[in-house]
Amino acid sequence: MIYIRFLGNACIEIISKQDHIIIDPVFLYAPQKGIEKVFLTHHHSDHVSQEKLTEILNNYKKEDKEMDIFGPLCVYEELNIDFTFIQPNSRINLNDGYVEVFKNKCWKAEGCVAYLVTIENKRILHTADSAEFSD
Repeated sequence: MIYIRFLGNACIEIISKQDHIIIDPVFLYAPQKGIEKVFLTHHHSDHVSQEKLTEILNNYKKEDKEMDIFGPLCVYEELNIDFTFIQPNSRINLNDGYVEVFKNKCWKAEGCVAYLVTIENKRILHTADSAEFSD
C-alpha cells in the first residue's frame, strides 16, 4: 500500500512499505516520522527553506539513518546547503522503486527539475512550478 499526502504549498509526502520520501518540504501540515529522502525541485522559498530542512532532520527523519537530500544546482546557489546534486535524466533508486529527474521550465526558476516517482507500480509526477513541460 502506498500513501500520498499533500502537506501544503508544493509539498508531497510519499510513504510505502519500504520507502518514505518528501518533495519540496515547505509543509503546512506536519509529515509523518521516518523520512529517508528529500527531493527539491528549485530554490523558491515556498519549495525549500533551511528552517524546514532543519525541522525534518530534528523531528521527522528516520531514526538511526542518514537522510539523503537531492536537488538541482539552483538550490545550492541560493541556499548553500549540503545535498546530492542531481541533473535532468538522472535516476535515484529507492528500496521499492526509483525517481527519475526531468528538465522543467518553472516560473522564474532557472534549473528547476520535475520528478517522476515510480514506487509499488504507481507513478507520481511532481512538476513544481511548471510553466512548460520538456519533451
